[in-house]
Amino acid sequence: MADDLDHDSPVPLFEQLATLLRAGIDAGRIAVRVPSELTLTQQYGVSRGTAHRAVMILVDAGYARISRGKGTFVVPAAERPRQP
Repeated sequence: MADDLDHDSPVPLFEQLATLLRAGIDAGRIAVRVPSELTLTQQYGVSRGTAHRAVMILVDAGYARISRGKGTFVVPAAERPRQP
């Protein structure tokens, strides 16, 4: 995940980050566990709220599942809802 976010883009940072994370999941670079919000804030220079919103987009889309106290985990492709 060496991609950078475009802070000058009209696309909100949380949407850009969610897109990068989803691409990482689709490509297999993120296979088991989604990086923590703290890691995302440090890696991409965003606020914790931005990182949280990005992760929640993945959860809402069925790409990730939150396990309280353990982290956020990638949902296997076979268990994800089909995208149109």
